[in-house]
Amino acid sequence: MRTPAIPAGRFLACLFLAAAGCATSLQTSRPAGEVPRGSLSPQPEPADPVTADLPTDPESLRRGERLFKRHACNGCHGFGEYFGKCPDLKGVTSRRTPGWLREWLRDPEQMRQADSDARQLSEQYEAVMPFLGLSENDISDLMGYLATDGNRPESR
Repeated sequence: MRTPAIPAGRFLACLFLAAAGCATSLQTSRPAGEVPRGSLSPQPEPADPVTADLPTDPESLRRGERLFKRHACNGCHGFGEYFGKCPDLKGVTSRRTPGWLREWLRDPEQMRQADSDARQLSEQYEAVMPFLGLSENDISDLMGYLATDGNRPESR
């Protein structure tokens, strides 16, 4: 059952975060380390760390942070915070492969049709990840920022 419509900015943010694959409960908080009933098992870490192929230069990370804010991803997602509408993004680049994240950011609707994990995430959360119309460069910058777990690029 879906909840009433949410503002467009929050909707977009929640959709992006649904790709993260975090906890599945709609509660607003839970004890640290507790896995909610019915949650997805975390994916094993990829053989090659996701961050190996991601930009690490401060300007790319700043662009990724701006994209995260411009698309209002922070309206539903956080890093180390769980809002109950969308997955927490802390560690998302360790839980998902680079290819999976790129495809999710490129076209979440196509992923929901083709990928069982994407479908399951969309069914678990209130908000559905929208199509953001990101370029390949935008996707790379955003993935680089996600790999920082929300740390400001200047502090790297």
